Amino acid sequence: MVKNYQNLHSKIYLFDDSHAVITSGNLTNGGLIKNFEYGIFVDESSLVAKIIHDFQMLSADRITGKVEQRHIIEARKIIENIPRPSVSLFPAFTIETPDSQYDFSKNAIPAINSILEGWRLSIFQCLQKLAQQEFSLNDVYAFEQELQKDYPENNNIKPQIRK
Repeated sequence: MVKNYQNLHSKIYLFDDSHAVITSGNLTNGGLIKNFEYGIFVDESSLVAKIIHDFQMLSADRITGKVEQRHIIEARKIIENIPRPSVSLFPAFTIETPDSQYDFSKNAIPAINSILEGWRLSIFQCLQKLAQQEFSLNDVYAFEQELQKDYPENNNIKPQIRK
């Protein structure tokens, strides 16, 4: 029997009134095989009895729902009918400012530069110097000395870059 108690996040699996597993893992491929889940196996009869008692109390609660095969079939139909997203390119759009309009696809850098200031502007300008559009944190760390010259009082350049 499968039941659902909305306020209980952990999962309780009872076996023959003599064994129990309390875990974060769902009864799914991810929860049982792929994910790193944490749980505890209980075979001490007094603890299993307490878990069964709690389970019965929760099961009797008015907000507990019984999961039946028809619910699973209905859910599967709903999921199967959800439209699959198609791959699309990022659309061009305009940014309106009081004195002009910017076509993001052509004038993004001046538009972004106009709204940034201080440290954020400095970091953005460093990013513009990178040859590639995909980069790592270490690529940005390469500007540490340059940023230290611009901000000599800042003793936390790398943490600021990460931020």
